[in-house]
Amino acid sequence: MLKTILSAPAFPLIVIALSACAEGPRLVPIRMDGQSIGSNPVLQQAFETDRTVCVGEARKASLSGTTFASGGIAGAIAQAERDDAVRDVMAGCMAQKGYKMVPHSVAAHELDRYRANSQAAAGQGSQIVTSSTVQPQK
Repeated sequence: MLKTILSAPAFPLIVIALSACAEGPRLVPIRMDGQSIGSNPVLQQAFETDRTVCVGEARKASLSGTTFASGGIAGAIAQAERDDAVRDVMAGCMAQKGYKMVPHSVAAHELDRYRANSQAAAGQGSQIVTSSTVQPQK
């Protein structure tokens, strides 16, 4: 029986099943300016528009290449790499629009952190904050 389960045709299914388990935590979007999406209908509408644009970009990225593998382990690995690339395109597009995807378990903490950073930056007026110094804006 064990030999039947681990036969060559069944092995890709095991690889796919294991990769599905490794997907990680559920990600949720937060705004990098610290504003809550859920409490403001205008921000909800903006998020839906931005998400729709980014989903389109991710779909274009997924169609831009072709996996040349006839199945098996090589095909599963190629598909996993393509899926990672599409997720990166989606995350990058959302970041350009001011959102970050974070695990649901830390979303409230991250939103508070971004809110505090935005408030601190607003309190500095016309100064530019760099990693080493604070310089007056020219």
